[in-house]
Amino acid sequence: MLYNLLSNIFGWKFTKVPAYLLSLFGLCFLTGYLAIYSLFAPINVITHLTLIIPLAFYAVKRKAVFKLFLQPRLSFSKTEFLFLLLPVLIIVLNLLYLNTLPVLHTDSGLYHIQAIKWPQYYPVVPGIGNLLSQIGYNSSFFLWSAFFSGVSLTSQPIYALNSYLVLLLTVTGLTLFRAAFTKDKSKMAYSIFPVILCGLIPIIFDRAIASPTPDIALTVILAFIFTIQIYQLGKSGKEINAFETLTLVLLVLTAFTIKISVAPIAGVLLYLIFTEQVKLSKQWVMLVAASGLFIFGPWFIRNIIQTGYLVYPFPYLDIFTVDWKVPMPIVLDEMNMIKSFAKEGANDWQRVLQTSFWVWVKSWYSYQSTYYKFILAGAALSPLFMVILGYLKREAPGFTNLYKKLLALWFIYYAGFLFWLYFVPSIRFGVTFIYLSLLIPIIFVLQGTISKYSAFVYVLGITIILGLGLNQLRDLVHFLRFQPAVIQARLMYQEYHPVPALAPVKVSHVNVWRPVKELVCWDAPIPCTYHLVKGLELRGKDLASGFRIKSKE
Repeated sequence: MLYNLLSNIFGWKFTKVPAYLLSLFGLCFLTGYLAIYSLFAPINVITHLTLIIPLAFYAVKRKAVFKLFLQPRLSFSKTEFLFLLLPVLIIVLNLLYLNTLPVLHTDSGLYHIQAIKWPQYYPVVPGIGNLLSQIGYNSSFFLWSAFFSGVSLTSQPIYALNSYLVLLLTVTGLTLFRAAFTKDKSKMAYSIFPVILCGLIPIIFDRAIASPTPDIALTVILAFIFTIQIYQLGKSGKEINAFETLTLVLLVLTAFTIKISVAPIAGVLLYLIFTEQVKLSKQWVMLVAASGLFIFGPWFIRNIIQTGYLVYPFPYLDIFTVDWKVPMPIVLDEMNMIKSFAKEGANDWQRVLQTSFWVWVKSWYSYQSTYYKFILAGAALSPLFMVILGYLKREAPGFTNLYKKLLALWFIYYAGFLFWLYFVPSIRFGVTFIYLSLLIPIIFVLQGTISKYSAFVYVLGITIILGLGLNQLRDLVHFLRFQPAVIQARLMYQEYHPVPALAPVKVSHVNVWRPVKELVCWDAPIPCTYHLVKGLELRGKDLASGFRIKSKE
């Protein structure tokens, strides 16, 4: 619907675009829409109706538009269909199994679930960062999860958004891989990354896929950003669908609202200008400005309302004076803890802050597995690879244009890798930056030569995905063989993580729940927090009025 409206407004040629682009554009639209909606009302079944009803009317009015996208898109031989269906089926089974497990990610118990529950019951709450500091991060992923959890219709929330995004990347990667093999073998190198990543994500994140963690969604979104970029390499600005470029812009903006630690991805916007995919015309300036306003405008407002800061926890943009502002010492501690705890192997976060980069990075690197030591070393040395490969292939046909674009792409993701390494070096935060820093030089090597071995690469790629998928199904097979009752009990809903023992603590005239033995609330009733700041009080008569820290007089 939105694609058709934009095509009519800007005079774009309305043609079929890949289904994954429509899905990603829809998520980006939800980012702005839900942020605006949550300023005035909780996210519940009424929120769904505000979108479903206009869509239904539009579908009735513009049947031809929907028929265009319902037409079959791909044709397969029976052998090829089975060859692609098997990996997808295995990954679907694995994702379904993982989603029967309880939410196990510690951060989900600490604040993810609580951050999802609040917008389901209240519009944005002033000063909620004073109650539970991490809710102040204001990740757009939690608004998505509140929207898709189905808690208004089911007896317990369903956290399947990460699984959907992983499945979308899997189907997209395999489809592009197949299309390269059958239609344009020169692009087989481009499809390697999404195929590799869709096989690695269930291994890297494993049971965390069942948890509402933004890390997985962000990894997938960054992978899609790169996939869109790499497939645009050989095209001129006129050959690229404007809707595709707009989706790319929105994905970059949306990624920042999920986690600000991906700030270097903003380089993609400069890349689009460098490659002339976005020309500094009046139309594109208006589009990018409107996109930024739609995504960032309500996100900034929510930040200010929840914490008193434009970006949290980033105390250097302290430009507002409101009574619910999170005190500066808490903001500084939060920022420092994020940087320190990510440096794995270090328990004393205050000590880590006083340690030089070369000292802590040596200790941190020693804690990594042999596999990640190899991957991290390769990513760190990728500048050397890019220089050597550039020199060796300098006389290849079309080298200059391709190398400049790939070099610009590599620079964006390598900057992201360095930013991640210095500030938040936890593997789960930097998966895409790590692997792309290493793989872009490999893609450059394979480009133009892989077509000679396309059949072998195609079979090898599908075989690896099958092998990784089958390996991940071991637990499911075990339960089906020896404990089928466990699976039967989880057929409708995932196993419920028990709420910890809670004790009420009086804050103003309401009870705030606090875990007795743990630092996690899980799905406890709101308000719940593992740490009560001295002086916390309600700003008014109820929870919707918000929280503040009583000033010392």
